[in-house]
Amino acid sequence: MVSIAGTDAASNLSVSIDLDFKLVDSENTYFPGSVKQGIQFHQGFYRAFKRIIPDLNTAVQAGVNDGAKTIIVTGHSLGKLSH
Repeated sequence: MVSIAGTDAASNLSVSIDLDFKLVDSENTYFPGSVKQGIQFHQGFYRAFKRIIPDLNTAVQAGVNDGAKTIIVTGHSLGKLSH
């Protein structure tokens, strides 16, 4: 399983990603067929997704190399404030 952390309320960069909420068009590179369907994404999250693609590919490939038959990629929004 590959798990991706969500918003870190203690990080200005992480919070700024949440606030960058303009919708942008998808790209077939990452989501085949999505352009034809007119799918759009939250700009901040989509930019963050594109930044982690190399690490995501590495993690998935490591699972494949270790013989994994199923790889689950999941995200999690922390949804809490740090004190």
